[in-house]
Amino acid sequence: MPNDLSPSTPQARDPLTTSILEWLAHAHGRSGSGDAGELLDNLTKLRESSAAGEQRIALLDLLAAHAVRICESELPGLSGHAFPVPRPLRQKARTIQEILDLLIHEYVDSLVMLFEPEATGGPTNPEATLRRILQCCGWHLAVSHAISSPDGVGLWGHIHACYRAARRLGLAQASGKDREPAIETLYGRLVLAAIARPSSFRPDELAFIRSYIDMATRPLEILDTAPRDRDGLFWIDLEGDFPAYAVNRRPPPTDVAALYFAADLVARDATEHLAALDNPGETMPSQLPPEAATPAGRTTLRRLAELWGSPTKRRFPRRKRSYRSELVCGFGPLWQALHGAAAAPSSSQWMVINESPDGYALMHIAGDTTGLAVGEVAAIRHDGEYPAGAASWQVGLIRWALSENPEHLEIGLQQLAAQAVPARIVRAAEDGGNVSALLLPPSPPARIAPALLLPAGLLTANDRRLAVLIEQGNLRVCEFDVTGLAEQGPSIEVLNLTVAEP
Repeated sequence: MPNDLSPSTPQARDPLTTSILEWLAHAHGRSGSGDAGELLDNLTKLRESSAAGEQRIALLDLLAAHAVRICESELPGLSGHAFPVPRPLRQKARTIQEILDLLIHEYVDSLVMLFEPEATGGPTNPEATLRRILQCCGWHLAVSHAISSPDGVGLWGHIHACYRAARRLGLAQASGKDREPAIETLYGRLVLAAIARPSSFRPDELAFIRSYIDMATRPLEILDTAPRDRDGLFWIDLEGDFPAYAVNRRPPPTDVAALYFAADLVARDATEHLAALDNPGETMPSQLPPEAATPAGRTTLRRLAELWGSPTKRRFPRRKRSYRSELVCGFGPLWQALHGAAAAPSSSQWMVINESPDGYALMHIAGDTTGLAVGEVAAIRHDGEYPAGAASWQVGLIRWALSENPEHLEIGLQQLAAQAVPARIVRAAEDGGNVSALLLPPSPPARIAPALLLPAGLLTANDRRLAVLIEQGNLRVCEFDVTGLAEQGPSIEVLNLTVAEP
């Protein structure tokens, strides 16, 4: 601990400062959330203390290091929750974010002094302060994503202001000590993670994405003008509170001094990493996180390559709606409902808040949400559309989920088919026996051939021709050839099919 912070020195005689130092000495090495409340109290004391200049920055650094240890310890426990997020878990997350908010504001206030002609007491090492701000903002985002909450209001304004200050001070592209990445690289990593749409991934997938970006992606080149002949083009408004916009979805207004970057090379790298993982004769690239070799890691890399390299323009406008619907989630309950169960197992009530031919945005009203997760299969039917049988259920995948508080939950449901037929894949006993599945009819223009939805991992690469028992009216057996994998998630797979030729 620096000598000028010793409680016996004149600079530290302020009782609040002394109290903070005594707590830091007592809490040294601890990391659990049990210290979060006390850390928050000590940050409040610092705001009220007379500590100034480098002494104040040094105290902030010590408190920030303790906050990082708490984040590292508690973040895994915030993941894997049910929906809506339980109140105790959300309160724990909010306490951590209050700590990070105070740290961010204290560091930002110290930087403001560098740009005020009459001010004194700014940091003598602004680069380190800028790095601390980005670090705290990164943890703040990670906690929000762990509890499926929107990014904090004003947070991206702080991130952009931090990068803007680094450019103004000539520090954006300077490497840090001990070969730390440049501030522009750290900023680019936060932006790159944000344009991957965190609400559309599960917590374990988000942890993998953060590791992959830190370990295996090249730095983004942020430019004052849009690069030509590049794909995956995005723009940034440094005065705004949003990470970045895809140019083909929302061009920059003429009155905005936009910055630009292209993510196509990062997307190409992800595609090459995926190809190496899929090649049995090739060694896994050393810079990849170990999770990349898992089926979930491969699926996530495939989606990242699409999101970064080919951000799609919305095909259909959303129409605001307000009507009630019933939703059943999970392959097993859905198969039972389509098979003719008298009542949909584990169903819940939702309000449709907007819709398009691609799917729905839904807000939870009542009922059990057990098993609801991003990437899970679900089906919806609207009030007044409850005839017996499978025709009323529209089958889709949950693409995103947001929960602002314990009483609020919204999801996005991408429609796969207007209806589905319960079926079974007929296999020999030595191959594991019959497999329950759902046959999805063609749904032009998105899918012009039938598809088969089934639990993940039940078929192998050798299952190229399938005998499918269709349980609709009279039982019949059809043979299909598997032509490719349309969708793959942690719990389900969707296979493209063609009718097999005799």
